Amino acid sequence: MIRNKKILPSSQEYANLPFKFFLKGIKERGFQCAEIWGGVPHFYTDCYGTGNFATQKKLFKEYGITPIIYRPEKYGYSLCAEKGTILREASMDYYCYCAEAAEQIGASVLAVEVTGGLRDLGRPRLRELASDGLRKIARICENYKVTLIWRTGREEDGSAAINLEEAKELYDMTEDGQICSGIELDIKSFAQLNGCAALWFDVFGEEIKYVNGLWGKDSFAEQILQQGYQGFLGLGHTGGRLL
Repeated sequence: MIRNKKILPSSQEYANLPFKFFLKGIKERGFQCAEIWGGVPHFYTDCYGTGNFATQKKLFKEYGITPIIYRPEKYGYSLCAEKGTILREASMDYYCYCAEAAEQIGASVLAVEVTGGLRDLGRPRLRELASDGLRKIARICENYKVTLIWRTGREEDGSAAINLEEAKELYDMTEDGQICSGIELDIKSFAQLNGCAALWFDVFGEEIKYVNGLWGKDSFAEQILQQGYQGFLGLGHTGGRLL
């Protein structure tokens, strides 16, 4: 696996261990930055507010680790929830508080998924809902000086976009030149295009802010770097192993 200061191990692999264990482990292996999983027990936020992460901030400083990406646990919240529902209202509140949580720990990016919608609504409607939600959350993120990025998902997860064409449609619906957001890619997206990362970069170019899921996928990493990508690379799922 390529190693440099832009490789981000994820704290999600260590959710059942003390947070210090994660920070100590990645520091010993030469990592300088991290993706932080916004879930219990280390980082709890819900639709009513966010915790106080002062202790975690001290630990970041102690171990010399910079949090870059804050990825909220979904907990059943969804940016694709239908308007006028309790779930929609709670989800919007939740992701607004997640933007606050990202700012509180010093992360510059909030990463979300456009999943969790009712498949009976159809993906065109899910894209409308996701676009509306992304635009609202992106504006909240701007208040906290945090960049919002989003990624596609699988059809069975109620995703608003499951391939490049649908991702481009959602991007065009969402972007208006006045909000600060971008695209996250993971290897599941590449798999739907026979592993051709170049197609995604042809379409989105510099709007691709983060590429994730590269643990054990050196060939994908090489493809991405060949496209001139200079952003952060996420390891994704590592099977719970120390890196």
